Amino acid sequence: MNAMEKYIGRYEIIQQIGEGGMATVYRARDTRLEREVAIKVIRSDQALSEKFLLRFEREAKALAKLNHPNIVRIYDYGEHEGRPYLVMDYLSGGTLRQKMGHPMPYTQAAGWLAPIARALEYAHRMGIVHRDIKPSNVLLSDDGRPMLGDFGVAKLLESEELIKLTKTGMGIGTPEYMSPEQCYGENIDHRSDIYSLGIVLYECVVGCKPFSADSPMEVMVKQASEPPVPPRTLLPELPQHVEEIILRAIQKRAEQRFQNMGVFAAALESLILPLPEDLNEVTLTDRDLSEEEIEQLKAESRAGEASHEAFETMDDEQGVALEKPTASFVTGLRSALGQDKSRRILLIVGSIWALIMLAMLIIGGTVLITWGVVELAHYLRAGSVW
Repeated sequence: MNAMEKYIGRYEIIQQIGEGGMATVYRARDTRLEREVAIKVIRSDQALSEKFLLRFEREAKALAKLNHPNIVRIYDYGEHEGRPYLVMDYLSGGTLRQKMGHPMPYTQAAGWLAPIARALEYAHRMGIVHRDIKPSNVLLSDDGRPMLGDFGVAKLLESEELIKLTKTGMGIGTPEYMSPEQCYGENIDHRSDIYSLGIVLYECVVGCKPFSADSPMEVMVKQASEPPVPPRTLLPELPQHVEEIILRAIQKRAEQRFQNMGVFAAALESLILPLPEDLNEVTLTDRDLSEEEIEQLKAESRAGEASHEAFETMDDEQGVALEKPTASFVTGLRSALGQDKSRRILLIVGSIWALIMLAMLIIGGTVLITWGVVELAHYLRAGSVW
């Protein structure tokens, strides 16, 4: 786009707010609806083919159908001087990247990423894999709500034609957050997003990336072949069950990770606010939660058993048996999810009552059988019916 140009279609350009190897992002004003938007313009040194533009239109329409409170909405798409563009929400709250750089409490990290995991769960059900999850793609709304941006754009850009035209010479993605299968250039599925989000979680909690090197290629080699430093080695005070969740998400082999994003989301949600034994002790001091959020968390704690069982059942979407967590993982989850005393008491009382009833049935049955045997013997001896 020429520096002197002020408009892309009906959108008045206010300023450039970002630039990468594949696209330039502008803050703009929609002159028709009178609202601020963000416009991502695909960059290339040469004209793109009609085939690519048709593919761009098809993918843009699919992305525009995504409707989730934690996904940046796509409102419009078009072509400007042979370059396609997408029109999206403009969010002025910055990105998660700006909140990072030092270890943050795992409850806070889970608070940022659990809504993103739910957004990804929704997108995966719609058949869309993100492919480029990283802190700079987690945007923050004016009220601090995390929003996942660039949804599906990596797939849109991952064509041999555009890679050649932009002279990058490699596939799309960010090496520090790419899954091993993505680094190898293999076909990927939703579990690649699980890995990438797990890397973001690691970085949030520990304060550094698990893999770094002098070149992108070296980083990709490490992603594909080297084990990460366990978080508790760098942060000894971190609870073991938190480390278990992080390490399970970033297993090298996709079948050893969480098998769907919903299970990963449930694990993150269990970390947001570990509840005390007495739910009345929950306060708003740590996370400035609203009363409604506290009540929701209390309700979720009472459904803790259901959340825990999700880790030990079949993956209902993929039909893959999930590995049972280690004993420490189970213990940590139970502690985080909390237990309701009254529920346990009722369960114990109910069990005792059931045992009493079973004992009575057994005794009654024994008496009846004994009476029958005695009468049968009497009949046989007397040679007549009683």
